[in-house]
Amino acid sequence: MEVRSKKLPNITGNNWVIGDIHGYVNTFKSLVQKIAPGPDDRVILLGDLVDRGPDVKGVLDAIIQYRQEGIDMPSLRGNHDDLMYKSWASSKGRKGLFQKLRPNEAHKGWERMGGKSTLMSFGAGKVTQIGEEYFRLIEEMYHYLEDDDFLYVHAGFDFKRENPFENVEDMMWIRDFQVDFDKSGGRKVVHGHTPLDIEFIQDVVAHPERDRFIALDNGISFVNMPNKGRLLAYETKSGRLVIQGKQDPDTPF
Repeated sequence: MEVRSKKLPNITGNNWVIGDIHGYVNTFKSLVQKIAPGPDDRVILLGDLVDRGPDVKGVLDAIIQYRQEGIDMPSLRGNHDDLMYKSWASSKGRKGLFQKLRPNEAHKGWERMGGKSTLMSFGAGKVTQIGEEYFRLIEEMYHYLEDDDFLYVHAGFDFKRENPFENVEDMMWIRDFQVDFDKSGGRKVVHGHTPLDIEFIQDVVAHPERDRFIALDNGISFVNMPNKGRLLAYETKSGRLVIQGKQDPDTPF
């Protein structure tokens, strides 16, 4: 798969980054209301917009609406977004990589990762019953974004590779990695994907001189775990962390 990336222009306003949303639409909207992005601000979504939560369709519709209202809201492609897209693409007989995937295999792989809740939110029995405009939204997602100070990616980069910016599977799936400032150009990596305790995340944010990453996935879909289950937004210029408690019911998926 070709790497889709972008160098972000400098902005005068706030540069917010939001962690994995996973279909928790009311929580997402409450967090956006808290940070109140204006016309000079940007809100980067770290991916995994879909699966597990109760209203994936609502999340995608909200993003479309925010963009129509003029909010600069680019999104990265997470592994869940990618699995949803591959399930649809293989079912539609798309050329390229998706020809190697049998539709049933792609769909079962996606369902095992939480795709059932996504289908339910659309009132769909199969992925091809979901409107194509939602898959265009996934097609437009980036594998990574960058500015002068940070690299933004869903999961991370494998800095053991000679060129860590070529492998999209790493960017969507990797768990453990060490940031190499020589290869990152001295820039920290802001990522989601790996659910971490809120105290750990707060400690990283509180010590910007110590760590080479900012992790923003607190596991919004986790239940009965006091240190998880929140949606986070981080403002890269001020170092401010905004925490939003869950505002949606959980699903069994």
